[in-house]
Amino acid sequence: MIHGPAHCDFQIMRQLGRDQVALAVNGIGMRLPMPGRTERPVRRVIRKIAVTLRYFLRRPSASSPNLYVMTPVSLPLFGSPITRRLNARLVAAQVWLVSRALGMRDPWALTTLPTWVDVIEALGWDDRVVYYRADDHSRQPDVDTELIRSLEDRLIDHAHVVLYASAWLQERERDRVGDKAMFLDHGVETDHFTPSLQHTDPADLAPVGHPRVGFFGQIDATSVDLDLIARLAEELPDVQFVMIGRPAADLSRFESYPNVVFLGFRPYDELPRYARGFDAAIVPLPRSEWIDAANPIKLKEYLSLGLPVVAMGNDEMERFSDHVALCSTHEQFVAAVRDALGSQQPGAAEQRRASVLADGWDRRAEAVSAAMRALGQHA
Repeated sequence: MIHGPAHCDFQIMRQLGRDQVALAVNGIGMRLPMPGRTERPVRRVIRKIAVTLRYFLRRPSASSPNLYVMTPVSLPLFGSPITRRLNARLVAAQVWLVSRALGMRDPWALTTLPTWVDVIEALGWDDRVVYYRADDHSRQPDVDTELIRSLEDRLIDHAHVVLYASAWLQERERDRVGDKAMFLDHGVETDHFTPSLQHTDPADLAPVGHPRVGFFGQIDATSVDLDLIARLAEELPDVQFVMIGRPAADLSRFESYPNVVFLGFRPYDELPRYARGFDAAIVPLPRSEWIDAANPIKLKEYLSLGLPVVAMGNDEMERFSDHVALCSTHEQFVAAVRDALGSQQPGAAEQRRASVLADGWDRRAEAVSAAMRALGQHA
Protein backbone atom coordinates (compact mmCIF):
# COMPACT_ATOMS: atom_id res chain seq x y z
CA MET A 1 0.00 0.00 0.00
CA ILE A 2 1.43 3.35 -1.08
CA HIS A 3 0.20 6.91 -0.58
CA GLY A 4 2.95 9.10 -1.99
CA PRO A 5 6.53 10.28 -1.45
CA ALA A 6 5.77 11.80 1.94
CA HIS A 7 4.85 8.39 3.37
CA CYS A 8 7.12 5.74 4.85
CA ASP A 9 5.87 2.91 2.62
CA PHE A 10 6.69 4.79 -0.59
CA GLN A 11 10.11 5.74 0.74
CA ILE A 12 10.97 2.11 1.50
CA MET A 13 9.72 0.94 -1.90
CA ARG A 14 11.62 3.70 -3.68
CA GLN A 15 14.85 2.51 -2.10
CA LEU A 16 14.10 -1.16 -2.86
CA GLY A 17 13.36 -0.20 -6.47
CA ARG A 18 16.91 0.97 -7.06
CA ASP A 19 18.28 -2.56 -7.34
CA GLN A 20 15.29 -4.83 -7.98
CA VAL A 21 11.85 -4.76 -9.53
CA ALA A 22 9.38 -3.37 -7.00
CA LEU A 23 5.66 -2.87 -7.51
CA ALA A 24 4.08 -0.36 -5.14
CA VAL A 25 0.31 -0.62 -5.09
CA ASN A 26 -1.84 2.26 -3.92
CA GLY A 27 -3.98 1.24 -1.04
CA ILE A 28 -7.34 -0.12 -0.19
CA GLY A 29 -8.69 2.25 2.43
CA MET A 30 -10.10 1.20 5.77
CA ARG A 31 -13.37 3.10 5.68
CA LEU A 32 -16.03 4.10 3.20
CA PRO A 33 -16.39 7.91 3.35
CA MET A 34 -19.88 8.63 4.70
CA PRO A 35 -21.66 11.94 5.35
CA GLY A 36 -21.85 12.63 9.06
CA ARG A 37 -19.08 10.16 9.86
CA THR A 38 -16.16 11.18 7.67
CA GLU A 39 -14.80 14.67 7.07
CA ARG A 40 -15.40 15.85 3.47
CA PRO A 41 -16.57 12.44 2.19
CA VAL A 42 -17.50 13.53 -1.35
CA ARG A 43 -14.09 15.12 -1.91
CA ARG A 44 -12.35 11.95 -0.74
CA VAL A 45 -14.35 9.76 -3.11
CA ILE A 46 -13.77 12.07 -6.08
CA ARG A 47 -10.05 12.27 -5.36
CA LYS A 48 -9.78 8.47 -5.18
CA ILE A 49 -11.55 8.06 -8.53
CA ALA A 50 -9.39 10.72 -10.19
CA VAL A 51 -6.15 9.13 -8.96
CA THR A 52 -7.24 5.69 -10.20
CA LEU A 53 -8.14 6.96 -13.65
CA ARG A 54 -4.96 8.99 -14.04
CA TYR A 55 -2.34 6.73 -12.49
CA PHE A 56 -3.09 3.06 -13.08
CA LEU A 57 0.62 2.25 -13.64
CA ARG A 58 3.57 4.59 -13.72
CA ARG A 59 7.29 4.89 -12.99
CA PRO A 60 7.59 7.92 -10.70
CA SER A 61 11.28 8.06 -9.86
CA ALA A 62 14.27 8.32 -12.20
CA SER A 63 16.55 7.37 -9.28
CA SER A 64 14.60 4.11 -8.81
CA PRO A 65 14.30 2.77 -12.37
CA ASN A 66 12.81 -0.54 -11.26
CA LEU A 67 10.01 0.95 -9.17
CA TYR A 68 6.48 0.86 -10.56
CA VAL A 69 3.48 2.42 -8.83
CA MET A 70 0.05 0.98 -9.53
CA THR A 71 -3.39 2.32 -8.60
CA PRO A 72 -5.86 -0.54 -9.18
CA VAL A 73 -9.57 -0.18 -9.69
CA SER A 74 -11.15 -1.02 -6.34
CA LEU A 75 -14.54 -0.77 -4.68
CA PRO A 76 -14.87 0.78 -1.21
CA LEU A 77 -16.81 -2.22 0.06
CA PHE A 78 -15.73 -3.36 3.51
CA GLY A 79 -19.02 -3.97 5.26
CA SER A 80 -19.36 -7.71 4.75
CA PRO A 81 -17.07 -10.68 4.08
CA ILE A 82 -18.74 -11.29 0.71
CA THR A 83 -18.15 -7.76 -0.63
CA ARG A 84 -14.61 -7.71 0.74
CA ARG A 85 -13.82 -10.98 -1.03
CA LEU A 86 -15.30 -9.60 -4.26
CA ASN A 87 -13.16 -6.50 -4.03
CA ALA A 88 -10.08 -8.54 -3.08
CA ARG A 89 -10.44 -10.73 -6.16
CA LEU A 90 -10.87 -7.67 -8.39
CA VAL A 91 -7.70 -6.03 -7.04
CA ALA A 92 -5.76 -9.32 -6.90
CA ALA A 93 -6.44 -10.01 -10.59
CA GLN A 94 -5.00 -6.62 -11.56
CA VAL A 95 -1.96 -6.96 -9.30
CA TRP A 96 -1.27 -10.49 -10.58
CA LEU A 97 -1.39 -9.42 -14.23
CA VAL A 98 0.88 -6.42 -13.69
CA SER A 99 3.36 -8.32 -11.53
CA ARG A 100 3.61 -11.11 -14.12
CA ALA A 101 4.12 -8.54 -16.88
CA LEU A 102 7.00 -7.08 -14.86
CA GLY A 103 8.60 -10.52 -14.55
CA MET A 104 7.99 -10.86 -10.82
CA ARG A 105 7.92 -14.45 -9.59
CA ASP A 106 7.14 -15.47 -6.01
CA PRO A 107 7.51 -11.90 -4.62
CA TRP A 108 7.44 -10.76 -1.03
CA ALA A 109 4.32 -8.85 -0.01
CA LEU A 110 5.18 -5.79 2.10
CA THR A 111 2.06 -4.06 3.38
CA THR A 112 1.17 -1.30 5.81
CA LEU A 113 -2.63 -1.68 5.78
CA PRO A 114 -4.53 -4.62 7.28
CA THR A 115 -7.20 -4.36 4.55
CA TRP A 116 -4.65 -5.91 2.17
CA VAL A 117 -4.83 -9.30 3.87
CA ASP A 118 -7.80 -10.35 1.67
CA VAL A 119 -5.84 -9.47 -1.49
CA ILE A 120 -2.70 -11.24 -0.27
CA GLU A 121 -4.71 -14.39 0.39
CA ALA A 122 -6.44 -14.15 -2.99
CA LEU A 123 -3.04 -13.90 -4.69
CA GLY A 124 -1.67 -16.86 -2.76
CA TRP A 125 1.20 -14.72 -1.49
CA ASP A 126 0.44 -15.32 2.18
CA ASP A 127 3.63 -17.37 2.69
CA ARG A 128 5.95 -14.37 2.05
CA VAL A 129 4.52 -11.46 4.05
CA VAL A 130 6.11 -8.51 5.85
CA TYR A 131 3.65 -6.37 7.82
CA TYR A 132 4.96 -2.82 8.21
CA ARG A 133 2.98 -1.65 11.23
CA ALA A 134 3.46 2.08 10.86
CA ASP A 135 0.21 2.92 12.71
CA ASP A 136 -2.16 1.41 15.23
CA HIS A 137 -4.92 1.20 12.63
CA SER A 138 -7.69 -0.36 14.71
CA ARG A 139 -7.59 2.71 17.00
CA GLN A 140 -7.82 5.15 14.11
CA PRO A 141 -10.96 7.31 14.25
CA ASP A 142 -13.82 6.60 11.79
CA VAL A 143 -12.99 2.91 11.27
CA ASP A 144 -14.81 -0.25 12.23
CA THR A 145 -12.57 -1.14 15.16
CA GLU A 146 -13.58 -4.78 15.44
CA LEU A 147 -13.23 -5.40 11.71
CA ILE A 148 -9.81 -3.75 11.43
CA ARG A 149 -8.61 -5.57 14.54
CA SER A 150 -9.64 -8.91 13.02
CA LEU A 151 -7.84 -8.08 9.75
CA GLU A 152 -4.74 -7.10 11.71
CA ASP A 153 -4.81 -10.43 13.53
CA ARG A 154 -5.02 -12.35 10.26
CA LEU A 155 -2.18 -10.35 8.76
CA ILE A 156 -0.02 -10.88 11.84
CA ASP A 157 -0.70 -14.62 11.57
CA HIS A 158 0.57 -14.64 7.96
CA ALA A 159 3.50 -12.28 8.54
CA HIS A 160 7.04 -13.60 8.84
CA VAL A 161 8.05 -10.33 10.46
CA VAL A 162 6.10 -7.34 11.82
CA LEU A 163 7.99 -4.07 11.48
CA TYR A 164 7.10 -1.44 14.09
CA ALA A 165 7.65 2.28 13.57
CA SER A 166 6.74 2.79 17.23
CA ALA A 167 8.79 1.11 19.95
CA TRP A 168 5.97 1.95 22.36
CA LEU A 169 3.42 0.06 20.22
CA GLN A 170 5.83 -2.83 19.75
CA GLU A 171 6.20 -3.23 23.50
CA ARG A 172 2.44 -2.99 24.06
CA GLU A 173 1.82 -5.75 21.50
CA ARG A 174 4.60 -8.06 22.64
CA ASP A 175 2.17 -10.86 23.56
CA ARG A 176 0.16 -10.39 20.37
CA VAL A 177 3.09 -10.60 17.94
CA GLY A 178 5.75 -12.53 19.81
CA ASP A 179 9.20 -12.93 18.28
CA LYS A 180 8.03 -11.71 14.86
CA ALA A 181 8.39 -8.09 16.01
CA MET A 182 11.21 -5.86 14.76
CA PHE A 183 11.65 -2.12 15.33
CA LEU A 184 12.05 -0.02 12.16
CA ASP A 185 12.31 3.67 12.96
CA HIS A 186 11.08 6.15 10.39
CA GLY A 187 13.70 7.74 8.16
CA VAL A 188 14.12 11.10 6.49
CA GLU A 189 15.40 12.34 3.13
CA THR A 190 18.21 14.49 4.44
CA ASP A 191 19.31 15.38 0.89
CA HIS A 192 15.82 16.72 0.21
CA PHE A 193 15.14 18.54 3.47
CA THR A 194 18.26 20.70 3.51
CA PRO A 195 18.82 24.21 4.88
CA SER A 196 19.81 26.93 2.43
CA LEU A 197 21.66 30.19 2.94
CA GLN A 198 20.28 31.48 -0.38
CA HIS A 199 16.61 30.89 0.35
CA THR A 200 13.90 32.73 -1.60
CA ASP A 201 10.29 32.50 -0.44
CA PRO A 202 7.72 31.09 -2.86
CA ALA A 203 5.44 33.82 -4.24
CA ASP A 204 2.46 32.84 -2.06
CA LEU A 205 4.55 32.73 1.12
CA ALA A 206 6.50 35.96 0.57
CA PRO A 207 3.66 38.32 1.65
CA VAL A 208 3.34 36.54 5.01
CA GLY A 209 5.22 38.44 7.67
CA HIS A 210 7.61 37.21 10.36
CA PRO A 211 7.86 35.56 12.76
CA ARG A 212 6.42 32.54 10.96
CA VAL A 213 5.55 29.25 12.56
CA GLY A 214 4.84 26.53 10.03
CA PHE A 215 3.24 23.14 9.60
CA PHE A 216 2.93 20.79 6.64
CA GLY A 217 0.82 17.64 6.43
CA GLN A 218 -2.78 16.50 6.19
CA ILE A 219 -5.05 19.00 7.95
CA ASP A 220 -7.87 17.13 9.66
CA ALA A 221 -9.24 16.82 13.16
CA THR A 222 -7.70 13.38 13.75
CA SER A 223 -4.09 14.42 13.15
CA VAL A 224 -4.12 18.18 13.88
CA ASP A 225 -5.38 19.71 17.11
CA LEU A 226 -7.40 22.55 15.60
CA ASP A 227 -8.28 23.90 19.06
CA LEU A 228 -4.56 24.26 19.72
CA ILE A 229 -4.05 26.16 16.46
CA ALA A 230 -6.85 28.55 17.46
CA ARG A 231 -5.32 29.09 20.89
CA LEU A 232 -1.89 29.77 19.39
CA ALA A 233 -3.45 32.36 17.09
CA GLU A 234 -5.24 34.05 19.99
CA GLU A 235 -2.35 34.15 22.44
CA LEU A 236 0.39 34.94 19.90
CA PRO A 237 -1.32 37.52 17.67
CA ASP A 238 1.99 38.84 16.30
CA VAL A 239 3.03 35.40 15.04
CA GLN A 240 1.98 34.17 11.59
CA PHE A 241 0.93 30.51 11.53
CA VAL A 242 1.40 28.98 8.08
CA MET A 243 -0.50 25.73 7.47
CA ILE A 244 0.44 23.76 4.36
CA GLY A 245 -1.58 20.70 3.45
CA ARG A 246 -4.75 19.32 1.95
CA PRO A 247 -7.69 20.41 4.13
CA ALA A 248 -9.97 17.60 5.25
CA ALA A 249 -11.84 19.51 7.96
CA ASP A 250 -14.11 22.52 8.34
CA LEU A 251 -11.71 25.45 8.71
CA SER A 252 -14.29 28.25 8.67
CA ARG A 253 -13.59 29.05 12.34
CA PHE A 254 -10.18 30.40 11.31
CA GLU A 255 -11.64 33.14 9.12
CA SER A 256 -11.61 35.32 12.24
CA TYR A 257 -7.85 34.74 12.77
CA PRO A 258 -5.88 36.89 10.31
CA ASN A 259 -2.60 35.39 11.53
CA VAL A 260 -3.51 31.83 10.45
CA VAL A 261 -2.72 31.29 6.76
CA PHE A 262 -3.82 28.13 4.94
CA LEU A 263 -1.86 27.69 1.72
CA GLY A 264 -3.43 24.37 0.73
CA PHE A 265 -1.70 21.31 -0.67
CA ARG A 266 1.83 21.63 -2.01
CA PRO A 267 3.76 18.78 -3.67
CA TYR A 268 6.37 16.94 -1.63
CA ASP A 269 9.15 18.27 -3.86
CA GLU A 270 8.20 21.87 -2.94
CA LEU A 271 7.92 21.44 0.83
CA PRO A 272 11.56 22.23 1.72
CA ARG A 273 11.40 25.57 -0.10
CA TYR A 274 8.33 26.57 1.90
CA ALA A 275 9.67 25.25 5.20
CA ARG A 276 12.96 27.14 4.80
CA GLY A 277 10.83 30.25 5.21
CA PHE A 278 9.62 29.15 8.68
CA ASP A 279 11.17 30.52 11.84
CA ALA A 280 9.94 27.47 13.76
CA ALA A 281 7.83 24.39 13.02
CA ILE A 282 5.09 22.64 14.96
CA VAL A 283 3.69 19.12 15.34
CA PRO A 284 0.25 19.91 16.83
CA LEU A 285 -1.02 16.37 17.44
CA PRO A 286 -4.35 15.90 19.23
CA ARG A 287 -4.72 13.48 22.11
CA SER A 288 -6.08 10.06 21.13
CA GLU A 289 -5.28 6.36 21.45
CA TRP A 290 -4.28 6.38 17.78
CA ILE A 291 -1.82 9.24 18.31
CA ASP A 292 -0.26 7.41 21.28
CA ALA A 293 1.54 5.19 18.75
CA ALA A 294 2.42 7.98 16.31
CA ASN A 295 5.99 8.50 15.13
CA PRO A 296 5.57 11.58 12.91
CA ILE A 297 7.94 11.66 9.95
CA LYS A 298 7.59 15.43 9.68
CA LEU A 299 9.39 15.83 13.00
CA LYS A 300 12.60 14.47 11.43
CA GLU A 301 12.00 16.49 8.27
CA TYR A 302 11.82 19.69 10.33
CA LEU A 303 14.99 18.72 12.20
CA SER A 304 16.76 17.95 8.93
CA LEU A 305 16.03 21.54 7.91
CA GLY A 306 17.54 22.76 11.18
CA LEU A 307 14.28 24.27 12.39
CA PRO A 308 13.29 24.72 16.04
CA VAL A 309 10.45 22.25 16.62
CA VAL A 310 7.60 22.27 19.13
CA ALA A 311 5.47 19.12 19.37
CA MET A 312 2.70 17.62 21.43
CA GLY A 313 4.70 14.72 22.74
CA ASN A 314 4.02 11.07 23.33
CA ASP A 315 6.18 8.23 24.64
CA GLU A 316 7.55 7.56 21.15
CA MET A 317 8.93 11.09 20.80
CA GLU A 318 10.73 11.18 24.15
CA ARG A 319 13.98 10.13 22.45
CA PHE A 320 13.95 13.47 20.58
CA SER A 321 13.69 15.54 23.76
CA ASP A 322 17.24 16.89 23.39
CA HIS A 323 16.30 18.60 20.13
CA VAL A 324 12.51 19.10 20.24
CA ALA A 325 10.34 20.98 22.74
CA LEU A 326 7.86 18.28 23.79
CA CYS A 327 4.64 19.44 25.41
CA SER A 328 1.66 17.82 27.11
CA THR A 329 -0.73 20.78 27.42
CA HIS A 330 -1.84 23.72 25.31
CA GLU A 331 -0.33 26.11 27.86
CA GLN A 332 3.07 24.46 27.53
CA PHE A 333 2.80 24.49 23.76
CA VAL A 334 2.09 28.23 23.56
CA ALA A 335 5.00 28.96 25.88
CA ALA A 336 7.33 26.65 23.93
CA VAL A 337 6.49 28.34 20.62
CA ARG A 338 7.24 31.72 22.19
CA ASP A 339 10.56 30.39 23.49
CA ALA A 340 11.46 28.77 20.16
CA LEU A 341 11.04 32.09 18.37
CA GLY A 342 13.10 33.91 20.96
CA SER A 343 16.07 31.54 21.14
CA GLN A 344 18.83 31.95 18.57
CA GLN A 345 21.60 29.78 19.99
CA PRO A 346 24.75 29.58 17.82
CA GLY A 347 25.06 26.22 16.14
CA ALA A 348 21.62 25.00 17.25
CA ALA A 349 20.37 24.52 13.69
CA GLU A 350 23.43 22.45 12.80
CA GLN A 351 22.94 20.30 15.90
CA ARG A 352 19.31 19.66 15.04
CA ARG A 353 20.19 18.59 11.52
CA ALA A 354 23.08 16.44 12.76
CA SER A 355 20.66 14.55 15.03
CA VAL A 356 18.96 12.93 12.00
CA LEU A 357 21.78 12.62 9.46
CA ALA A 358 22.15 8.90 10.17
CA ASP A 359 18.43 8.26 9.60
CA GLY A 360 18.28 8.05 5.82
CA TRP A 361 15.58 5.92 4.20
CA ASP A 362 18.31 3.92 2.44
CA ARG A 363 19.33 2.48 5.82
CA ARG A 364 15.73 1.64 6.67
CA ALA A 365 15.29 -0.14 3.31
CA GLU A 366 18.49 -2.10 3.80
CA ALA A 367 17.17 -3.32 7.15
CA VAL A 368 13.98 -4.51 5.42
CA SER A 369 15.99 -6.23 2.67
CA ALA A 370 18.22 -7.93 5.21
CA ALA A 371 15.20 -9.22 7.11
CA MET A 372 13.64 -10.64 3.93
CA ARG A 373 16.93 -12.27 2.89
CA ALA A 374 17.26 -13.90 6.30
CA LEU A 375 13.67 -15.12 6.18
CA GLY A 376 14.16 -16.45 2.66
CA GLN A 377 17.14 -18.52 3.77
CA HIS A 378 14.99 -20.17 6.46
CA ALA A 379 11.83 -20.56 4.37
